[in-house]
Amino acid sequence: MSNSFNEERKEYFEFHKKRYEYCVQKVENTLSEGDSVMDLGSKYLHQSSILSEKGFEMYAYDIPEIVGKKEVQKLADEKDIELRATGNLAKGELAQKEGKNTYDAILMTEVLEHLAFNPRIMWKSIFRVLKPKSHIFISTPNSLSLNRRVVTLARVLAGVGVGVSVSGVMGTPTYGHHWKEYSIKEVY
Repeated sequence: MSNSFNEERKEYFEFHKKRYEYCVQKVENTLSEGDSVMDLGSKYLHQSSILSEKGFEMYAYDIPEIVGKKEVQKLADEKDIELRATGNLAKGELAQKEGKNTYDAILMTEVLEHLAFNPRIMWKSIFRVLKPKSHIFISTPNSLSLNRRVVTLARVLAGVGVGVSVSGVMGTPTYGHHWKEYSIKEVY
């Protein structure tokens, strides 16, 4: 694997480490070894790798640009993770080849804030592939945390706006932005 990929992957893990640890613990406490788990928005395969090592059957889904990277494919092979590309999530093109009731759980960590479309059709496609009494694990930045409030207030007082900066919109791939950050109440 390339050094830049490894550095990028390490930096991303360190930034999200607490969320990943929390989610992995929740999965371990809720599911059984051997259960099938869809990791939607798997990016660098952090949680998929950990959970695969703990005996879960992992299916890592992400956009074609991510799952097509040689480094991601190599890591998936090493960790016994089934790598899958999503289609257009807004059109419900998530797991088109899978039948109904395929997965025991879905992980969506650090995904919701990147969706810039009405998610109803996407959720319908997710519910189609989840088994009855399955579990959904979600993490997303809390828009009302003290840190987010301070950053937002600073941007407002500086007169630069709220949310993604214009340079951020122009310089980041579509799924890279935080289009909408949610409060806990909004997620529920």
